[in-house]
Amino acid sequence: MYKSIAQRIVNAENNFLNAVSEQFGFSPEEALTILNVFKKYKIIKIDAIGGQFTLSHGAYWDKEVMNNALAQKIN
Repeated sequence: MYKSIAQRIVNAENNFLNAVSEQFGFSPEEALTILNVFKKYKIIKIDAIGGQFTLSHGAYWDKEVMNNALAQKIN
């Protein structure tokens, strides 16, 4: 049971990474940084049941916002 939940979380995160890379032209490393910043500020929600991601507001799905996320330092 837990293995399938973990797999859906990974799938949702990979969907986000792929979408950011394809739509906005970010590298996989940059997309991962954006994901981590979005997680830190609770901008993104990962659905462990459906394996999808949602953003808390549609305005976050913008290249300028993602560029700002890249400027953040995540430790």
